[in-house]
Amino acid sequence: MKKVNVIPAVVMMLAGLIACIVAIKRQDPPDKALIMILIVLILFYIIGLIAKMIVGNIVKSVEQAEEEKRKEEELAKAQLEKEEKEKKQQELKKAKALKDSEGTVSEEELEI
Repeated sequence: MKKVNVIPAVVMMLAGLIACIVAIKRQDPPDKALIMILIVLILFYIIGLIAKMIVGNIVKSVEQAEEEKRKEEELAKAQLEKEEKEKKQQELKKAKALKDSEGTVSEEELEI
């Protein structure tokens, strides 16, 4: 998110550089060139602020989507582990019931 904060300054500086080069090539008088560069800097700073807001919103929505996906994966993993544990317990109960019907059950046999 910190990289998004520099967008207005970078856009403004690039526009100012281009405006300076154009003013030099056209051989504008200094007073006219300075006014033109000032106007360009202000306009492109505003454009940079708008771009920063748009990019910031996109980055934020992507981060939220990734966070939601991560949480869903964690929930699915926890649910799977819970189901596996329940299945293992049911198998142990069945094995114990089967062994009880056949006779005594040793602890080693239950630790399958």
